[in-house]
Amino acid sequence: MFTADHPRLGALEFEHDGGGYWSCRMSLAGAEDVEVEIECALRKTEVAVVDVIRRAISELDELEVAARASLVALEGTEPDATTVYIGTHLPAEEAVRPSTSSFVEKLEIVKVHVVDEPEEGLHLQFDYSIDPGSTNYLLVVWMNPDGAVSMVGLES
Repeated sequence: MFTADHPRLGALEFEHDGGGYWSCRMSLAGAEDVEVEIECALRKTEVAVVDVIRRAISELDELEVAARASLVALEGTEPDATTVYIGTHLPAEEAVRPSTSSFVEKLEIVKVHVVDEPEEGLHLQFDYSIDPGSTNYLLVVWMNPDGAVSMVGLES
């Protein structure tokens, strides 16, 4: 069991899923059932990294807002994963393309990964979908625990 405090939700208990995986479900960004997964070998991870993981969990609301804002900020850059995602997920009957910000507001947060990798260090990954029930394509934001975005991309 791994625990972390969240200012709105209180103590979160992450169940050990075997190996270096812990997970729990929580409400985040209006979604009631978001899986938050921690991936690292905590037995071998330095105490300082564990403290950073706990801080990141406690700041997930703010980090999610920053991740979502980064999707809007990309508009007009090349390549722009947000624009590609919008283009491939617009309903055929929608004649007018929505603004990037209105589309990003409609995205659902599906999963958050907190990953500690030996080569890359600790990072968070926010997975978004416009309709998790009908598409397996995700718009993904990777950032460090301080909120600096390192990459935005598409995954399936």
